[in-house]
Amino acid sequence: LLLLLAAVGTFLSVGLKLPYFVFFGKDCGLKPKEPPKNMLWAMGIAAFLCFIIGVYPKALYVLLPYKEAALEFHPYNMPHLSETMQILLFTGLVFFLLLKRLQPEGKINLDFDWFYRNILNAFMWFDQKIIQSIDVAWGNVYKSFGIKILMMSVARFFAWFDKWAIDGVVDNVAYGTRWIGDKARRVQTGNLQNYLAMAILIIFVIVGVHWFF
Repeated sequence: LLLLLAAVGTFLSVGLKLPYFVFFGKDCGLKPKEPPKNMLWAMGIAAFLCFIIGVYPKALYVLLPYKEAALEFHPYNMPHLSETMQILLFTGLVFFLLLKRLQPEGKINLDFDWFYRNILNAFMWFDQKIIQSIDVAWGNVYKSFGIKILMMSVARFFAWFDKWAIDGVVDNVAYGTRWIGDKARRVQTGNLQNYLAMAILIIFVIVGVHWFF
């Protein structure tokens, strides 16, 4: 029943009212331009699909969930044709009887987009008045105090790093070099007899290691 009422409403609005007032309505002096090519292609493809489905409805029926039952439906038998003709004829009769009441009027018709347009407008107002104000205030506070605190923290970190990391490494290297130099200075006595004794000792150690291992 709902599909039947939807079919009647569609035929009344698109099949009768729209063509009648487009071709036989009052001339408003408008000179509309030719639709763009993408719209022409879309209308042509839709018309072609409607023609194919009308001539060969099984192409649509095989896509339905219960295609076995759909394939047993014959849209062009006499009962269906008779029912469809009655619906169309009585819809046309009602249209011509109520023709004066169906005259189009120049007014603003509210559509469903009214809801989400107003919701979006409210969201934009909230974003601009509340969120943006909070963001600007927070940005000013951050510029006044946050950057200073951040720069001081960074400066303290680099001071600590310079003192304990860089200076520590450099100083320890210097201390180690001085310690090694001091030890080397003590070993190097400048006495030739000590050097010869050390060389002989090293030779005996090498020969002993080579002999036993």
